[in-house]
Amino acid sequence: RCAFTYYCSKECQVNHWKLPRHGHKITCRKKGEFLEGDQVKTSKEVETAPAGTSVILVKKLEGNMWRVSSGHGKLDGCELSGDLLRVVAPSEKRYDDVIDTAFAN
Repeated sequence: RCAFTYYCSKECQVNHWKLPRHGHKITCRKKGEFLEGDQVKTSKEVETAPAGTSVILVKKLEGNMWRVSSGHGKLDGCELSGDLLRVVAPSEKRYDDVIDTAFAN
């Protein structure tokens, strides 16, 4: 369905699907499918933010538009097209969380 996550075996895939809080069943998205609260990255430069800037989808607007929050002011409150966004892989989310925490001060 998503072709985003790869597994070493069918058994690992089934086990990950069933995990209650972070299982693939909860996080799986088709290409271009987003939900409010998803962490995504920009695929192109937007205003003053470079490609690859992490944002949180705050609210679905008309058409394929989203109001976003970046947490660092560059894109807070901006309206972006879903065509400019890509879902962040779970491993990338964990990495970003570590980096954000390390450089918070």
